[in-house]
Formats: sequence, structure tokens, C-alpha cells
Amino acid sequence: MATLAEDASGLTFTVSRAVAVDSPLTVKLFSSDPNVARSAVASVVIAAGEQTATFTVYPVDNTIIDGARTVTIRANGAYAACGCTIPTGAGTASLEVIDDDAPTLRLTADRPAALEDVVGAFAVTVTRNTPADADMVVTLTSSNPRC
Repeated sequence: MATLAEDASGLTFTVSRAVAVDSPLTVKLFSSDPNVARSAVASVVIAAGEQTATFTVYPVDNTIIDGARTVTIRANGAYAACGCTIPTGAGTASLEVIDDDAPTLRLTADRPAALEDVVGAFAVTVTRNTPADADMVVTLTSSNPRC
């Protein structure tokens, strides 16, 4: 299985047919989870007289700590007359996308400044990039000892 970091620039795959023939073959590309990784194109064409074509799969770089995830890329030929997917003879490849995110907190204030010694002068919201299914204790400190 190939591996790719979530922030990587992509990985090139090759699709092939057993015999080079005198007609082109359109190959449709599918991802088992396009939220994890997907092809840059929906299909590629193996040219007449050729046996292979290449395409690039790109990981989806999110800001969620979701661990390593596996996605399957499937390639199916298409009938020339209608463009319909050929249901048999699909090729597959598995790809593990390695998470590049770390737990982070973000503070957002509803105004940029407040007067000194005014209680409740502004509100600050704390958000996190981890699942909210468990409590998290956050301790806030100030660089100003008077606050």
C-alpha cells in the first residue's frame, strides 16, 4: 500500500490494459472517500496503441486530527459507445493518507481592545480542532500580571 502525507503534493498512479489495441480506452476513476484523497481528473484515456496512462491522486489537507486513513482508488473502463462504466475488470489501489495535524486551540475575541478594569468588556471564544465528544480543560494565563 502506498502512503502519502496529508500535506503532500500528490502521488502518480498508472492504469494499464493487458494488450495495446488500435482504439483508445477511457478509464473512469473513483475514490472510496473523496474527503480523504481523490484523483485530479475523473477519467484518463489510454491512447490507441498504448497500454498505460497515468493520473495523480491528491490528499485532502484538512485541519482535523483524524489519524491515518485508508482510501481505495478504483479504475473502471468505459464503453466507447455510451461512456457507461464497465462493471467488470476494475483495477484498485489502496492509499494510506497520514494525518499532519496536531491538537490546537484558537482564541477569538469579539473586539480588538477594551478599557482597563472593565469586567465583561469583551468575550473570547475558545475553539479546538479535536472532536468535542469529551470535556477539555483549558487554562488561560496572561503575560500581564495585573490581569
